Amino acid sequence: MQKINLRYGRAHLVAKDIEECRNSLEGLIIAPYDPAKARGIGYNLSLSEMIYSITRKRLVPICREDQETFFYLHPNETVLALSHEHLIVDDSIAGSFHSRVRMAAQGIGSISTTLDPGWKGMLMFSINNPTKNKIKVILSKNSDGRVSTNAMITLVVWKTDNYDTNRGGVKRQLPLQLQLDNPPMRIDIWTELTVKRLRFFHDRYYQEFRRLVDALSSFENTPSLEVKWTDDLSRLLTDLRIVIEASKKEVELRKVLLEIKGYRNIPEVMKQRVESLIEVLNKNNILGYCRSKKYIKAIDLCEREIEYQLLCDQVSQVHKIIKENVPMSWHKTKLANIKHYFVINISLFWGTIVFVLILVAGRIIKYDGFWPRLLIAIAPLFLSIVMSYFKNKDGE
Repeated sequence: MQKINLRYGRAHLVAKDIEECRNSLEGLIIAPYDPAKARGIGYNLSLSEMIYSITRKRLVPICREDQETFFYLHPNETVLALSHEHLIVDDSIAGSFHSRVRMAAQGIGSISTTLDPGWKGMLMFSINNPTKNKIKVILSKNSDGRVSTNAMITLVVWKTDNYDTNRGGVKRQLPLQLQLDNPPMRIDIWTELTVKRLRFFHDRYYQEFRRLVDALSSFENTPSLEVKWTDDLSRLLTDLRIVIEASKKEVELRKVLLEIKGYRNIPEVMKQRVESLIEVLNKNNILGYCRSKKYIKAIDLCEREIEYQLLCDQVSQVHKIIKENVPMSWHKTKLANIKHYFVINISLFWGTIVFVLILVAGRIIKYDGFWPRLLIAIAPLFLSIVMSYFKNKDGE
């Protein structure tokens, strides 16, 4: 990371500094991290699929197609959105969020806010459409099986100016003592939005939003099967510390190293960390090198990488919860629309079928006027479908 110019008080972090933060896992941690989004003096952040319309008081329907995922931002509409990334910053980092020119050129506006030192969690953004036209907002694109999220807002960060001079005249940076009480994901604001219940005809929209907020509020992270390797690797790194610090024989040290080297089904970046650790410990005089305590930095970096992989897994689980609870919008064919509305009205559909069978069997009516009453019996289903169709069409 770049050195602080004490004359000017603070210095912005450029792309290479943000990349260094990812490599060292210190200062600014972004999960998941995409090196292509580190540009100039900032990092471009994306939106998740959790998007709530303040104007229409409902979750915005998301359209998922083969090539892209998107939603529509209506004229004069303002929405709140949860960020795709999870950020962790230490006490020496502060920042601000800015609109991207490409987004502004489409007519999309965003409200700037700040990133406080010590922040941990996903972020809440507000974007709006001040134009008279409906705007298609792309969240992610799928190219050759690789999904990339669309950059929406630029994060600019800098080192804070908080220094003290010791007796030797050397300036050192001190941690900021800030009283911050904003919870991760700003779950407090999401919860406040669920307090006021909507009128009867919009109850379904309220229930959708309430379920999602409740699911995120009660979320407890349990590592998925994809990161189960972290338990064993963490144990081996602990064993490695014990072997080295106990000054045991070199053969025992190499035995633990061999077990660590045997891990193959791990992320590429984790493989590089392990290879660097082994390279560090495989110096000409391995025990002499270890006794110098220089190995600690290499092991610490491996352990921080494990924590980072667990954090990425946690973020992935949050996105899975969001995806399962947000409404979908269908755009491919009329047949797909009809199928969708039959699915969301499945209970009413089967209820109608049962009722029709009863009518046909003559268990309810045994008098003239059968066909008119049959039409009355099936009317609720199709009326519900028609109403849902136009409501969702209006929300697309």
